[in-house]
Amino acid sequence: MKPTLNLTRSVLLVSLLLFFYGFTKTDEGEIYKDWDYSPTSVYGINKLANTTNRGYYKITKVDSLSTRIQ
Repeated sequence: MKPTLNLTRSVLLVSLLLFFYGFTKTDEGEIYKDWDYSPTSVYGINKLANTTNRGYYKITKVDSLSTRIQ
């Protein structure tokens, strides 16, 4: 194979990986007043914009099978 073709493929591969990485969702968690669960999911009740002087729960999806509630 030609060296320029290898270089072009490598650059294209790296570019595609960076492109898709930019659109990957990074879930930092959502803040809610309360939470509940169903047989298939965990969900928040009353999403909060401000947490000053109030109790809250932070719900973070860890992976496709796990959810963390703090």
